[in-house]
Amino acid sequence: MTSINPLRVYILDNEALLRFCARPYHPFNSTDLNSYVVGDDYTPTWLMPSLRKYFIDLNLNMKESFNAYLRSLGKDPNFVWKQIEDSIKTVYYAKEEQMLRLTDTFETTRHFFEMVRFDFALDEDLNVYLMEANMSPNLSSAHFAPNKLLYEQVIFNLLSLVGVARTLDTRTWTNRSPDDYNMMVTTKEMSVNEELCANAECHLSCKASECDVCYHCLKDEQKLVLKDAVLEQHSKWMAKRLIPSTSDVDRVNAMSVIIV
Repeated sequence: MTSINPLRVYILDNEALLRFCARPYHPFNSTDLNSYVVGDDYTPTWLMPSLRKYFIDLNLNMKESFNAYLRSLGKDPNFVWKQIEDSIKTVYYAKEEQMLRLTDTFETTRHFFEMVRFDFALDEDLNVYLMEANMSPNLSSAHFAPNKLLYEQVIFNLLSLVGVARTLDTRTWTNRSPDDYNMMVTTKEMSVNEELCANAECHLSCKASECDVCYHCLKDEQKLVLKDAVLEQHSKWMAKRLIPSTSDVDRVNAMSVIIV
């Protein structure tokens, strides 16, 4: 989560951590409950016979290995990832009002970010079940060294999204000359509905509902929010924005979706 108001949430889109039970659980054995628990000693992707050839031989990552295996069975992996994305969005939308109330005492809500790990379980029909959401998740690779790269990607993507890894400190740009940040985000990138605004009947009146996203009708705070969103889009690397949805458009100049 890179912003609370307006709410913006990203997911690492290129990879996922897959964990499998440590021991086979068929047939059912009531005396060995650990067979049905995915703990620290889970079976990693590179030891799963059905995934090893993709992960090792073809050098795919965990998510793509899983996708390739499902396709070999004639199944659509997007069925799984769509459920996961919808579940994450549902959780954030359900908690959005509560998070906003908790930030009432702060002068601005632009500088909040948080990393969360969502844990899911799948059944034999690829139905997804949310198990839990972990704040400040463990990113240690001491137990499984090959996970190190995944965790590094998580951290790098997060720091890039929130501006820590950017060349300029965008959090101080209200006191900077426009020349300092226009090379990264220009006001021209924030203009939408060009056909409507160019209409002779418009006259930049800011009266119609469509004018809510017009650059000339935006408040200064809204322009800052837009610039934040544009910089996130430019530096999202392997992340995918879930909120606001990018299912229909994924272009920088389609920024009207973030106005609340």
